[in-house]
Amino acid sequence: MDISDLRTFETVARLGSMNRASSELNTVQSNVTARIRRLEYELATQLFTRHRNGVTLTEAGRRLVPYAHRAPRLLEEARRAVRETSSPSGTLTLGSLETTAAHRLSPILAQYGRRFPEVDLVLRTATNAQLLADVLEDRVEGAFVCGPVADRRLASETMFAEEEGFRLSSDQISQSELTVFRPPSQTLCWHPLSEGSPMSRSSKPLSVVSGLLGILALVQTFAQPARAIELKVLSSKALAEFLPEVARGYEVGTGNRVSITFGTSGEIVDMIERGELADIVVLPPSTLERLTGLGKLTADRVELATASVGLGWRADISRPEISTPDELRRVLLDASALAYPDPATGSASAVQFARVLRDLGIADEVRLKTQLVSSNAELGMLLLQGRVDFVVQMVSELNAIGAVEIIATLPRELHATTTYAAGYGLITSDLGPAHAFIQYLRSPTAVASLRAHGLHAASTP
Repeated sequence: MDISDLRTFETVARLGSMNRASSELNTVQSNVTARIRRLEYELATQLFTRHRNGVTLTEAGRRLVPYAHRAPRLLEEARRAVRETSSPSGTLTLGSLETTAAHRLSPILAQYGRRFPEVDLVLRTATNAQLLADVLEDRVEGAFVCGPVADRRLASETMFAEEEGFRLSSDQISQSELTVFRPPSQTLCWHPLSEGSPMSRSSKPLSVVSGLLGILALVQTFAQPARAIELKVLSSKALAEFLPEVARGYEVGTGNRVSITFGTSGEIVDMIERGELADIVVLPPSTLERLTGLGKLTADRVELATASVGLGWRADISRPEISTPDELRRVLLDASALAYPDPATGSASAVQFARVLRDLGIADEVRLKTQLVSSNAELGMLLLQGRVDFVVQMVSELNAIGAVEIIATLPRELHATTTYAAGYGLITSDLGPAHAFIQYLRSPTAVASLRAHGLHAASTP
């Protein structure tokens, strides 16, 4: 049994598609198909059921999965034992939440890679529940998850502690309209914070102060609102940094909760078509219109933001000039390798960039040196490891990838922008709370946050 055949099997099983597996393995689909058929012939059983949308595992295939996970690791351990080297080598597969990978892990993994160059780091992103399952089923050596971890089969250690707070600079207070929401059962407090200092527990009643020196933190006492509600939001990843930040301010002011699930446009559409309900859906207007036609959303929508496609580099690479289409064409043709999201995932940036390549007349040339990925964490890893010259993604998402240190937007003439609007779901007939949150997303404070995260406010109708 060939170990490469098992790796191919594991990839197809995980992605549910021969085509996506070929992209991840950087090979043609016919090679993937041939390896699967050879494995099925050797085992004298069918491992996958083929259908129009991809493949699904047979019962025999499901039984093979855990062995396919363990086989490469056991082989690598055997190689290390034979070499008897004191320096780590081989493949280290880790799992992480995507936000943790983007904000926390990039510098840590970069340092590890420099210290142990013989180790091939692989990072997979998933939900908390999926990551825990991956550890238990030996798909990853370890995972960074939100704690605490209650499963006694797993050993865990606290690595990071997140501090939550809603902070405004003195410039934002003096130059913008400040809107504060306070339910009757709660008290809002303020106090100045020095740079990097922990939040003091002392507090004063909130005063309206113009030009307040230092940094303000709006904090909430622990009293709970009498009738708090939870808003469920499904949104494109392009707003993954902006929405949680603004939602925290809304939660502090109203006592309501905002639960946000992010994905590519294609992933969000799939969720809704499978029956997922939400109060608010944030996607491109054309996608919202299609969902409305399917009876999944109301006809009302509010445009919120526009996002631009950009290129991201490491700081140690001299930044090429791409201010014109001709300059961009030259940079793309001169690159040895680049990476961007797989268009099959429904990524808006991938769809836009694929159109740009066609408009520039270089789609075939660039395709030969492109690595397609399924997450921003993978983009960051490829950049950190020097396996690509640059990555392509929405500027708002490049800002959240720790490995990206230089960002440039595509030339304006190429119109590589996407508008995002908020639509109303059918989870309830009372649209009042959803409408209030959407209006809060258009407030001056929210618009300032948009700009800070590489987005632009949509024009007011």
